[in-house]
Amino acid sequence: LVCKIDGAITKLGKLVSTGRMDTKEDAARVFNTMVAQGKEACTQVAKHDQVLHALKSVARANNCTGEARLWALSALQGLSRCTRVRQTLLRQQIVEEACLPVLTASNEMLGEWAEAMQALATITALNLTGWQDSSPMVAHGNHVGGL
Repeated sequence: LVCKIDGAITKLGKLVSTGRMDTKEDAARVFNTMVAQGKEACTQVAKHDQVLHALKSVARANNCTGEARLWALSALQGLSRCTRVRQTLLRQQIVEEACLPVLTASNEMLGEWAEAMQALATITALNLTGWQDSSPMVAHGNHVGGL
């Protein structure tokens, strides 16, 4: 597993945050694949604040390709499925700083992957907050219902 190679997660995170656009996309895709491999991989990735920040930044960035944003959101959604890392994701404000900006962006701003990105943002936010009266998702109920 890539997550067991010393320094690999940190180096991939750096590529997500500072790489060329195609490099960001590829690195975010690797994170998506990595977190799909299970709880241990999710735990290893979530230990790196700079990686979570990079994925969050790409997910909401208007100057990134749709594919890079899609893979970043998909990686965050995969992480949100792991109960071991949910508190870490909440502390990193993934809902407020990645999911909600995607849900409030226009489809033109999101591009061809708008519906997929909004669905991933919704699933991620709900995995982390649930559908409770105190959830920030309640304000987006009509929009989410239309996805």
